[in-house]
Amino acid sequence: MLYALIGEGYCLHLRNTKVDFINLEKIIMSTEVEKLMVEAAELAKAEKIEAAIEKYKSVLELDAKNIEAQFQVGELYHQIGNLPEALSAYLHTTDLDSEHKKANVKIEMIKSIMDFFNPDLYNP
Repeated sequence: MLYALIGEGYCLHLRNTKVDFINLEKIIMSTEVEKLMVEAAELAKAEKIEAAIEKYKSVLELDAKNIEAQFQVGELYHQIGNLPEALSAYLHTTDLDSEHKKANVKIEMIKSIMDFFNPDLYNP
């Protein structure tokens, strides 16, 4: 039972338990991120790639350090053949986790493809 939202203290009283407003905000944001991740995966499975990319980008607006969302953006761009955007997403993934094996493999794969077709598309 919610008793009150207290002014500048930003505390909620839930059955005599104080819940820090910041933690509550994180919980709500986490739930929203999870919801968006599920929706994005469903869109990707239904081959609605552009919509899935937008959902994953919405996740990244809420949680810029979400490694899985960043990697999936790269996967989807790669799937539709947009190699420069895929490479960018994979590089952002490795910025978040330099040991991300799949992203590192994809980076090397795309670089070799781009080197073969047009080395001027990216600047190493």
